[in-house]
Amino acid sequence: MTVDEAHTSSPAEDLRLLVIRIHSIIAALAERYEVGDIHVDLVLADDFVSTTQAILDLDGPSGLTFDTERLGGEAVAKNLPLSDDGSHVAVVMNRHLLSAVGEAAAQTIFLVAHELMHPIFNRLRIRAGVLDDAEFPSSTPWEVARSIARTVNDEYQADFVASILLGQFGTAGDGESKETLHAGHIFGNSHTEQFQQVLDTHVWPGWADTVRDYQYHRLSLDRMWQRLASDADQILTLLAHAQAVTDAAGREGPTEGDAGSHRGVLLYLRPVWEAVLGPIRANRSVFGVDDFARADREIADALEPALLDMWETLGVTFTDNGDDSFQIHVTHPAR
Repeated sequence: MTVDEAHTSSPAEDLRLLVIRIHSIIAALAERYEVGDIHVDLVLADDFVSTTQAILDLDGPSGLTFDTERLGGEAVAKNLPLSDDGSHVAVVMNRHLLSAVGEAAAQTIFLVAHELMHPIFNRLRIRAGVLDDAEFPSSTPWEVARSIARTVNDEYQADFVASILLGQFGTAGDGESKETLHAGHIFGNSHTEQFQQVLDTHVWPGWADTVRDYQYHRLSLDRMWQRLASDADQILTLLAHAQAVTDAAGREGPTEGDAGSHRGVLLYLRPVWEAVLGPIRANRSVFGVDDFARADREIADALEPALLDMWETLGVTFTDNGDDSFQIHVTHPAR
């Protein structure tokens, strides 16, 4: 791994040493995964957005515009492949959120460990041939659902590993109340609170309203489908982060408690989340290319039909034309 300081003003040496220490632990873990060599360029960027965009456009205009806005928060890091086989990756991180001093060091450990897990998962997926028949970008509902499954699993598993690694660096509390550091100490209830907010701003009645907007000619069919698919991707990703934190802290999950009675959870999200959470948890300690491929398929096989059922609840169903195209059928959404 190289740590690129060209985009920082005067990075502290203690941060560099902390990052190298985290990398050494992740590198040892990569050997257990039997993933092979991966070269990671870790870029600690003062200007996170422009640095990421510059790497995206490294070989000419990519046609992609990077922004940090996500449902429930903002992106603070980005993995960018620099080779087709996943053996060379740039990981860009927002330098202003990283520190090796005081309580901020715990967040830095977690964030860096999380980001360094993604190249491992991506490399395993490529080596296992999971993506050989996948579309890029995903377009059909079936492939969109499986792509979301891969994202959700990777985010949960990266958080799971980062939380365990955090525990190797220290404890929280005083005296007899001390406990090993975990993700719950870093994020508290923030992910769950963000999830609860997007339930009101986007999920219910927002998703049903989106379908109705198409029915009343206020939204095109393509735009309606893109919005539903994008929201599902981002909200399930947020759920994965929230679930990983609550699991680490031993607290009730994000679809339980205060959110459990929300109409958007009861009608749309709980069936989806219950379908995929079991397989995700069951594969938290999977190592090796073959086992990773099996787990990847198992999780995608669980989420794909659950998401299709959720969209059907919203009045949106699909017909496969058999030539990488599909038809969308729309009726009244359940509210």
